[in-house]
Amino acid sequence: MKLINERTMFKLLLDGDGLILSVTTKKRAFFVFLSSAYVGCKTAPTTDPNPGIVELCDYDIKKIIREWPRLYRVCLPD
Repeated sequence: MKLINERTMFKLLLDGDGLILSVTTKKRAFFVFLSSAYVGCKTAPTTDPNPGIVELCDYDIKKIIREWPRLYRVCLPD
């Protein structure tokens, strides 16, 4: 079971693997991870209005962590 709560600048993802809290500003997205695979913070450029890292990984926390080195710069806005 997954809990996904998305607002304009806040995103919360909670599932059996852990929790991600994301805060998005005009230029950066800040992610706080509390999971069995990783505990810590990461930042990435904002991808709005394009799909972001969480959406591209189908809201899967383990996949987000595994694919981070490839995805954190996937879709920079112009």
